[in-house]
Amino acid sequence: MGEHGAQGFVAGPCPWSAAGFPLHDPYAGPQLDAATQFLHAHRGRVDLVTLSLWGNDANAFVASCNGNVQCIIDGAPAAIARLAGNLDNILQKLRAAAPDADLVVIGAYDVNVGAFAITGPIFTALNQAMADAAQRARAKFVNPMPVFDANGGAALCTYTLLCRDGDAHPSDAGYAVLADLAEAEL
Repeated sequence: MGEHGAQGFVAGPCPWSAAGFPLHDPYAGPQLDAATQFLHAHRGRVDLVTLSLWGNDANAFVASCNGNVQCIIDGAPAAIARLAGNLDNILQKLRAAAPDADLVVIGAYDVNVGAFAITGPIFTALNQAMADAAQRARAKFVNPMPVFDANGGAALCTYTLLCRDGDAHPSDAGYAVLADLAEAEL
């Protein structure tokens, strides 16, 4: 399920389809509505739901600071609290729609190579807030930071498209690692 931000997941529309790109399974409105409708329609037949809902929220927050590092540091706790609140809402609705399914929340990794001393604690706090939300919904939490940010960030070139395309999304190798981490949690 969604890779756009938690707020967009709840309010819609999907930024990918809004930009004119096709989806494998198109839907109208918020992705949360589509997901819960699907889960209700297939009750008892969905074993696993995964969520990765932090990237666009983090990007929007950082952009709102216009490059001001102190703004990012000062505003991070409130931004993390908003994301965690949205995640709580999402997970509770998904849990109600699929009470027996395994829910897995995929956490954040830090792509700010060279600034890990500043950004690492923020991403650690974000992951802790997401892990807490996951626990409240009887969901599992996967923390990719130890793998993705290994070796001072050198692993990011393998596990994301950052070095090749400037894109922080996972590469095929990164998605394989995330799947392995999720499987280990289950």
